[in-house]
Amino acid sequence: MTRGQWHELESTWDAPAATALDQHLYIAEGGSIFRCDRWGAYETMSEDWSPRFLVGVAGSLVTIETGGEMYRIAPGDGRWDPLDDSWSDAIAATAAGDYVYVVERSGHLYRVAPGDGSYVQIGDDHRDVTCMTAAAGHLITFESTGCMYRVSPRTGAWEEIDDDWRNVRCVASDGKLVYAAVGETIFSIDPADGRFEGLNDTYWNTRHLVGTPDALYAIERDGGLWRIELR
Repeated sequence: MTRGQWHELESTWDAPAATALDQHLYIAEGGSIFRCDRWGAYETMSEDWSPRFLVGVAGSLVTIETGGEMYRIAPGDGRWDPLDDSWSDAIAATAAGDYVYVVERSGHLYRVAPGDGSYVQIGDDHRDVTCMTAAAGHLITFESTGCMYRVSPRTGAWEEIDDDWRNVRCVASDGKLVYAAVGETIFSIDPADGRFEGLNDTYWNTRHLVGTPDALYAIERDGGLWRIELR
């Protein structure tokens, strides 16, 4: 396999949210959450959901529903536990380490423990965030201003990486690098210094990106699901 090589998978999705956990892709669609393998074969994992955000963390899935409720879901049997009901103002969410990180419209950044839903505020100046992921031990945020920041998941301290990333539609990470869909291109970005390059020469019109250590999954605006090799 060659880095950047892509494969069209045999399923189509109109997905509001997606994530990865333990080398599986999880996609929310039509009230259900589906588990997909690397070739696009899927099965229903759990039903009666309407996620705005879906995060794989610490062996579980965490969903923030359209009404603001947060739940922890076991990926094996779909059993769930309520965590909190106060996240209706969430504008971005991701996992880093064993925690979920959530940005609210107020600009506040929170670290949430998926075990019991307890949380602590670690930042308060992120109201312009449009996308967030985690790579190389940091949170990486993209703002509507075009700025890209590296944020400490422990203290919330931040450092600007670049200021030329406007119109980023979605982002993901393989744990080391960040991937961002902008225009017709998916870019690979080094969060240490902001260096970037196009992942391949293919035209992309991506709605969701999901990263694993070995592959990037792109859900396109036409519903197509693609796997892009990263190794």
